[in-house]
Amino acid sequence: MRLQNSWLIAEDNFEIEKQHEAERNFTIGNGLITQRGYFEEFNSGKTTKGTFLEGIRTLDSEANLPDWTALVLRLNAETVDLCNCEIMNYQRVLNLKDGVLTRTFRIATPSKKTIEVESTRFLSLDNQQIGCIKYTVKSIDFQGNINFISIIDGSVNDNTQAEADPQWNVLQSRAQADVAHLWIQTRKTNFQVCEAMSFEFFKNNSLKKLNATKIEKTNVAGYAFGADVVEGESVSVVKYVAFSDSIRMNYNILTANATQTSLDAKAKGWEVLLRENIVAWNSKWSD
Repeated sequence: MRLQNSWLIAEDNFEIEKQHEAERNFTIGNGLITQRGYFEEFNSGKTTKGTFLEGIRTLDSEANLPDWTALVLRLNAETVDLCNCEIMNYQRVLNLKDGVLTRTFRIATPSKKTIEVESTRFLSLDNQQIGCIKYTVKSIDFQGNINFISIIDGSVNDNTQAEADPQWNVLQSRAQADVAHLWIQTRKTNFQVCEAMSFEFFKNNSLKKLNATKIEKTNVAGYAFGADVVEGESVSVVKYVAFSDSIRMNYNILTANATQTSLDAKAKGWEVLLRENIVAWNSKWSD
């Protein structure tokens, strides 16, 4: 890791043994939500997933919320895991001035499929309820199906707990045609949070309508989808995630607020939301 200038924190090599520490260094936040800088895709290495919302606590600590970034990437049936791949190039940059985390890499999987990936994420300072990710995969020499499992993942509940009991209970997991959500309540402290997700899918920068498979399990909500590609083609998924909580609004409107906020974010689109976030951060630094 290096400090590229006063605003940029950069990492130019993928070193498995240093990734857990790097998650802390690449943490993002917007004053309401904070998230460790772990990977979106599956990672078999040491990792601690952490998303925290101001004021949402257990009896003795901040409550670790469901992972809103989770995005399993598969090439045909092969799940991409950087820990098992040949890394040809890799860079991760946290732009503190703009509040944006970007990661790019080229890899060859164990079965010799070569792809390039660019992921960009931010927690919006313009609308602090919103987090967004754009994740693009380009085929270098792969011909087949690139597919994603894009979810709100509540399984982190058990992965990060030292105690035998989870921090919260799932009140509702639902995947509708255009938006999915996970609604939880902390044990003992009884705070409630709803995370809602909508998404867009692009092939070669062209928006595609999909008949996505809904995923609706006890602690997971989201979608599975993908597209066939040949060498040189690319696909992108954009996740629009909204957070609503019982500190800042009534319990009875949490799911409606989160789902509508997610859909409103999708209607604005990635470019507008990214620009609004950057403007908000730059305005903050100039105050």
